[in-house]
Amino acid sequence: MATKRCIFCNCVLRPSQQNRPDSKTAEHIFADWFRKLSLHKVINMYVGNVNGETPQLQYRPSLTNLTMKGVCKKCNNEWMSALETAVEPIMARLFDKTDVDQLAQSELATLARWTAKTAITLSYATPRHAPVPLQASHSLPPDYHGPVRFGFFYSRLTADRTLENGHLQLVYGSELGLVSEWIVFHAQLGGIV
Repeated sequence: MATKRCIFCNCVLRPSQQNRPDSKTAEHIFADWFRKLSLHKVINMYVGNVNGETPQLQYRPSLTNLTMKGVCKKCNNEWMSALETAVEPIMARLFDKTDVDQLAQSELATLARWTAKTAITLSYATPRHAPVPLQASHSLPPDYHGPVRFGFFYSRLTADRTLENGHLQLVYGSELGLVSEWIVFHAQLGGIV
């Protein structure tokens, strides 16, 4: 989905060839460090809804090729890059079976911001092309001082056998005051439980 403004800072995006702070970049939704940690190299994207429709596999892009072009160079190279650097050791511990309950409050805050950033950019690559509304994505940069537009929910999953895949479910809807209908996006990523 083509955007004319940065989805985070709202600046008008200039062509990437101009190489300016407001130039368009191809943001990798999953950074190189994440792709190395992940057991699987593709993401299965399903479309369904909460009224009982069976999710249908729509798209299987590789993690390497999953990008979106709605972020300016300044956001990508500054706060987003710093966030990726900060979350990498936290995620490495989680992939190595550290429980989220063992993380410090500051680590949880970093993980929550990274999860929101990833969900936002990923929403631009979903099969329904239904991005997280701009009022939410504009509230993520560190210099934003308005009301918080995201919540981070963690739930432990216990099973009587080892799970092969983890699940990332992106759900947003009228209950959150963001869009008029529920949209459910399921992605299977190996190694995340």
